[in-house]
Amino acid sequence: MDAEKEGKDKMADEYNGEYTNNVHNNDKFSQYEQVFERVNLQSIGHFLKEGEEILKIDKKTLSEREQEADSKLREELSAIFDKETVEKLLEIISCYTMIKEEIQFSLGMKIGARMLQLLTDDIDKDF
Repeated sequence: MDAEKEGKDKMADEYNGEYTNNVHNNDKFSQYEQVFERVNLQSIGHFLKEGEEILKIDKKTLSEREQEADSKLREELSAIFDKETVEKLLEIISCYTMIKEEIQFSLGMKIGARMLQLLTDDIDKDF
């Protein structure tokens, strides 16, 4: 069999889902499902901020995660400091984190606007 015919046969088999190797498999939707599963705000945000894939998605609601973080911080501080000092520290931490949250929110809006611009820009480019 000549190389050209062999290449065409191989390509035809790939389209029929019969040719398998490490790149192709018979479950033609699994690779797309995997991509779809990775599309969530936690993984996108983590990748944009840290430059790497997130290892574990937290399935708790935003409110649950916030309450858990607040409780953990209060518990850790209470193990070290008296109640009055804990309250003063929480006030200082709150002022600090409010500024950080505003910065992160603004950055998130700018990233969203930039992504929208890229999605609606030149139809022939994806960069």
